[in-house]
Amino acid sequence: MREHAVPLILIAIVSGAVFLNALPSQFVWSDNPMIVDNVHIRDLRNCPRFFTPQYWQMLDAQPRTMRGRAYRPLVEVSFAVDYAIWGLNPVGWHITSVLWHAVNCVLVYFLAHGIFGDKRAAAFCALLFAAHPIHVEAVVWSKARSALLSFTLMFASLLLYLRYMAAASRDGRSVWLYLGSIVAFLLAVTSRASAVVVMPALLALCVWCLIPRQRLRTGLVAVLPFVGILAAFFAFRSFTPTTFAQTWPMSPYEHVLTMLDTIGVYLRLLLLPVGMCLHHPNPLPKSLWEPEALVGLIALLLLVGATVAAFRRSKVAFFGLTWLLIGIAPISNVWLFPRLIGEPRAYGASVGFCLLLAALLHSLPSVSVIRSAVPALDKAAIALCVLVVAGYSGLTVDRNMDWRDNLTLWQDTVTQNPDSHEAHRNLAEIYMARGETMLAIAHFRRTAQIHSEYVWALSHLARLCAEAGLDDEAIRSYERLLQFRPDDVASRIALGTLYVQHNRLVEAEDQFKAALAHDSRLASAYHNLGGVYLLQERYAEAAAELQRALELAPGDAATHHWLGSAYAGMARHEDALAQYRKSVMAGPHRAQTWLAMGECYERLGDTDGAISSYQRCAELPGPLAEDAKKHLARLAGRRGREE
Repeated sequence: MREHAVPLILIAIVSGAVFLNALPSQFVWSDNPMIVDNVHIRDLRNCPRFFTPQYWQMLDAQPRTMRGRAYRPLVEVSFAVDYAIWGLNPVGWHITSVLWHAVNCVLVYFLAHGIFGDKRAAAFCALLFAAHPIHVEAVVWSKARSALLSFTLMFASLLLYLRYMAAASRDGRSVWLYLGSIVAFLLAVTSRASAVVVMPALLALCVWCLIPRQRLRTGLVAVLPFVGILAAFFAFRSFTPTTFAQTWPMSPYEHVLTMLDTIGVYLRLLLLPVGMCLHHPNPLPKSLWEPEALVGLIALLLLVGATVAAFRRSKVAFFGLTWLLIGIAPISNVWLFPRLIGEPRAYGASVGFCLLLAALLHSLPSVSVIRSAVPALDKAAIALCVLVVAGYSGLTVDRNMDWRDNLTLWQDTVTQNPDSHEAHRNLAEIYMARGETMLAIAHFRRTAQIHSEYVWALSHLARLCAEAGLDDEAIRSYERLLQFRPDDVASRIALGTLYVQHNRLVEAEDQFKAALAHDSRLASAYHNLGGVYLLQERYAEAAAELQRALELAPGDAATHHWLGSAYAGMARHEDALAQYRKSVMAGPHRAQTWLAMGECYERLGDTDGAISSYQRCAELPGPLAEDAKKHLARLAGRRGREE
C-alpha cells in the first residue's frame, strides 16, 4: 500500500478540493421531505425498521412528498447516522458525501491499477473521475446519497471478487473474500438496486479481461449467485411500494427513439460536460431523423463498433468501452424514469469513460517511433491530464454554485431548460414564500403555459392575480382551472366573487349555484348568492339564501349585515335592525353596519338611535366616517330647526 501513497494522497486532495465550495450549500428540493421533515431518521433505533416492507408502506401512505420512494433501506440508515452526527446541519451532510466520493475515487484507482498495471495510468483515471462535473449532482445533492453508497459497495464487491479469483488456492481466506463480495453486493442492492443491476455483467467482464483463461469457467460460474441475489431481491421488493411510473404517450418505436436520445445525452455529458441541468429537456423524438434520436443512434453505433474493434487489439480499450456500454444500458430509459435524464445515474458508467480517456493519455508516448521524442510525449501526457483535470475541476466548482440553495438551483434550471414546468413551478413557490408576488405570477404563468392542464399552478396563478389586481387574468385562470376540475367549489366561489366585482352578476350566480350543486352545505356559497340577489334587488330571494348561510355559519357578521339589507329593501325595518344589531355584536368595528343602522333608525323615526349609530360610525377609520358626519350634521340641523 505504501507504493500507492503519493497517487492516493493526490486523489484525496483533488476529490475534496473540487467540492470544497459546495460545503455551505443548503438542503434543496426533495432533501426536505426525505431528510429535513423525515422524523424516522432521527432515532438510530429505527434502523432495523428501514429494512421491512411495512416501513415503506407507511411512507407511501404519507403525504405525496413521501410517497413512491424506492426501497433503499441502507440509504435510510446512512441518513439516520448522519443525523446522529450532524443533526440538520447541511455542511456536515455535504462533508459525508464528499468523503464518500473520495473513497469511491480510491476504489476506482485500484480497479484501474488492476487493468493498467501502472500507477500513473490508474492515477489519471481516478483523477478524471474525481473531478468530472457529471458527479456534482450525486455528491452535492444529499438525497442522491444512494448513487455514492451503491457505488462504494458495488466496487467493494467487485474488488473482493477479483481478489478471490486471484487467490492461488481456494483456502479459507479466499472463501471469506468471496463471501465478503456477496455481502457487499447484497448491501449495494439495498442502497440502489437500479445502479447495481449491471453488477453480474461487470463481474463477467472482469473475469473475461482480468482472470487467466484456465479459471474463466470457474469465474463465470461464481457470478451466478449474484444473479440469484438480484432476482430474489426484486421478488422481495414487490412487497414494497414502487416509485411513481411516469406515463409517456409513446409507442414502442418512440420508446426506442427516446432511449437513443437518452444515450446520446449521457455520452455528450461525459465527453463534453457542459450544460449540466437538474431537468434536462425531454424532446421525446417521434422520428429517427430527428436530431436527438439520430445523434444517439450514431453515438451508439460508434461505441459498439469501437468495442468490437478493440476486442482483440486492446484489453484496456475493450474493458473501458464495454464498461461504458454496460453502465449506460440500464439508465437509457429501458424502464422510463420520471426524470428521463438524471446525472447521478451516470456515476458508475463514467468509470468506463475515465478508463478510456486515461488509456488514451497514458498511451501517448507509445505512438512515437522516435526514441528521443518519448520523454517529451511523456511530459505532454502528464500535462494533458493536468489540463483536463483542471478543466473538469473548474466546471465542477462552477456547477457547485448552482446548488447553493433552492433559488439558485431552479434559476439555473430555468436558464438551461426554459421549458421545464417543474423548474418554473418551484421558482414560483419560492417567490411566493418570499412575498415577491409578481415574480411568482410570472413563473406560475409560464408553468401553466407549458403544462396547460396543471391545475395546481392555475389555482395559485388565479389567486395571486386576484390579489395583485390582475382580475382579467385571474378570471381566465379560474375558468381554465374549472374546465379540468369542475368540482373545485373554492375556485367557483372565487371566480363568482370576481364576476360580482365586474358586475357580471348572472355569471356569478351560475358559479355560486354550481358550487352548491357540489356541496349543499357551503355557507359561503349561500352568502355570496344572497349578495348577488341583493345587488339585483331580488330581496326575498336574497333573504332566503342568507338565512340558509346563517343556519350553517351562525353569527357571521357580514351575513347578518346583508340579511339586514335584504329586509330593509323589503321595508321590514324592525327585522333589518335586529340583523344589524347581531352584525355589530359579532363585528363591532363594521362601519358600514353602523351606518346602515343609523339609516334604519331614521326610517323608523328614532332620531336618537340614528345619531348614536352615526356617531359610532364616525369614530371608526375609513371613508364611511365622512358620510356618518354628514348625516350627523344633517340631523343636528333638523333638530335645531325643530327647536
